[in-house]
Amino acid sequence: AGITALVNLAMSGLFTPWQWIDYGPFAFQPLQLPQYAIYFFFGLVVGARGLEHGLFGAEGALARRWGRWCISTVVSFIVWITSTALIVTGHGVPGLQVVAELGQALFAATACFAAAATFLRFAARPWPSFDSIAENSYGIYLFHYVFILWAQYLLLSIALPAIAKGVIVFGVTLALSWGVTTAVCAIPLGARVLRGQRRTAIAAARTTANHGTAEQSRG
Repeated sequence: AGITALVNLAMSGLFTPWQWIDYGPFAFQPLQLPQYAIYFFFGLVVGARGLEHGLFGAEGALARRWGRWCISTVVSFIVWITSTALIVTGHGVPGLQVVAELGQALFAATACFAAAATFLRFAARPWPSFDSIAENSYGIYLFHYVFILWAQYLLLSIALPAIAKGVIVFGVTLALSWGVTTAVCAIPLGARVLRGQRRTAIAAARTTANHGTAEQSRG
């Protein structure tokens, strides 16, 4: 959060938080790009040791203090959205831009931790029906942007309630990004890049379970 706050403050003189840049079929917020990169590499560092240990363990600090993270998310969101609204409506309060940048950085961090903490606390039990999504989650994350961008664009001219459009975009994006990931992972190199050692671990666990079942049958 501290690193992203410093980067946001350094770039706020060049771009506004709500500014978008179009490049061909893609659109992005330049002020958010460094934050995406920082969080991505932070995730690599955290995941290198394994998500079952330390902060993200089932009994880790996140799961134990999930309530604090949820409250922090709400507070930081209010700070961020209120200060941003004041800027947009032309209230020239000194230092308001700094408050908005810090609020956005804190909200992004606390929202990520609150989401992880909530799932660790209340959804720690494995669901076999979600194994395929879990196995392909990195690829879904990697490919979803193209599908979610164009699904929204194609629905712009269709008269539907916002909730209906949201459900459609979510379903289409999940299905297509999931399907592309599965297709790419059919190639050994794709499976190694997108699934890493998770695929090997799952296969080993299944082999062990099948072996145990076979031994019990013989017994």
